Amino acid sequence: MKIFNSMSRQKEDFVPIEPGKVRMYACGPTVYNLIHVGNARPIILFDVLRRYLEYRGYDVTFVQNFTDVDDKIINRANEEGITSQAVAEKYIQEYFTDAQGLGVRPATIHPTGGVTAIGARMPLIAYNINLDTPNVEIASAIAKTIRNMNGGFRYCKAMGVHLEDRNLAQVSMNLTDFTQSAMYRVFETVKMEARRYGVNVLGSEIVGLVPQQALLDCAAYYLQLEGFNGDQVLENRL
Repeated sequence: MKIFNSMSRQKEDFVPIEPGKVRMYACGPTVYNLIHVGNARPIILFDVLRRYLEYRGYDVTFVQNFTDVDDKIINRANEEGITSQAVAEKYIQEYFTDAQGLGVRPATIHPTGGVTAIGARMPLIAYNINLDTPNVEIASAIAKTIRNMNGGFRYCKAMGVHLEDRNLAQVSMNLTDFTQSAMYRVFETVKMEARRYGVNVLGSEIVGLVPQQALLDCAAYYLQLEGFNGDQVLENRL
């Protein structure tokens, strides 16, 4: 069996890393709408390849993800008046319905299956800034200003949400590369934009884990430290 190697740009004999086993990965659709013909093509292609490999006697593990954090999803959430998570979950289920209609088998592992993944990308920081107003339109306007798709920070995805339990508007963000779109710069910009609307920042929160360096960068900025580096942190020398 020969397969095209995109690195060598030629057909080569297919030799799995582990004899008798094949591990396949395919990127699924961005789940902000129903799938279209362009989405269906790779779905069917990888399903055919998987079935053929199994026919040849291989034990196939097929992993497929969904792009469930994206500006298109944030826009759809704003249009429908729901959270981006709700949008993603809605269209993931629609995907499964359409894939079944095409006769495509479910992946061995998918994002809702509880898999632990190691990715080769910068750590994502889930960062939220609360405003002293319940007006979500203000938060949405600020989010539009700071996010990449509207000319804001290159590695910032943002949307405005309403916190019903506190009756506050929030600028909810994902910072996908804090070394290029620093937390302190985003925070200061949100404060500046909020003042344009006559509102103030009440506080901010980090959801989940955050790289230590991101917090050190904030400390160095606000304390105006000169020549500071992480080696000066006591815990880093123990």
